[in-house]
Amino acid sequence: MLKRLKRVHLLQSLDLRFKDGQEGIAGLARLSALARPSSLVEMDNFSLLAMGAILNSHNWNIARKNRTFQVRRLQLADDAQLISILRDVESMSVGDHGATGLCSGRLKKQEEELQKLLDSIVTQTFFDEIADWGVNLNIELKDHEDPVLDCILSVNGTPFATISLDGFSGRMGVDGIWGNELYNHPEQMQKLIRETLEKKLEYLTA
Repeated sequence: MLKRLKRVHLLQSLDLRFKDGQEGIAGLARLSALARPSSLVEMDNFSLLAMGAILNSHNWNIARKNRTFQVRRLQLADDAQLISILRDVESMSVGDHGATGLCSGRLKKQEEELQKLLDSIVTQTFFDEIADWGVNLNIELKDHEDPVLDCILSVNGTPFATISLDGFSGRMGVDGIWGNELYNHPEQMQKLIRETLEKKLEYLTA
């Protein structure tokens, strides 16, 4: 979960569903310590009130039964704090985006969603456009459990750029640097691949 969390944009809301019982309440208490008024971690007033009621009673049913809390900027906490919270979290999610299907828990569904993305991003016209530059475009999905779609640009078998799409957050990035834009339509990835290709080739041939 920590790797996924680190890829979430600071402006994205993150839904944390805590484990049932005292184990989850312990994790909620750790989150409470990070969500003080002076903290960089943000939660809405309703969530803060519900959190306080649960922690005072040590009972999930006192305020809500779904055990889900929305938080922003959690990734600003240090890794040790995050690990101590996430071990008591049952699930973690962000809002829908164009690559949400990559995080499907069913392998067949994930493969179907992957094929849809490939068909929409790497059309024959776009593939031919990249090939006209003398560049190969290879696509691979890293880790079915934590899916990141990598579009690798190479010349004569030597990679020189990787454009990535994170299936969890929906963010797109180049060479491990994530941008501010969330994926919603294939033209966004095509544009990023095209711009990266032009910049890299300009640098390589300078």
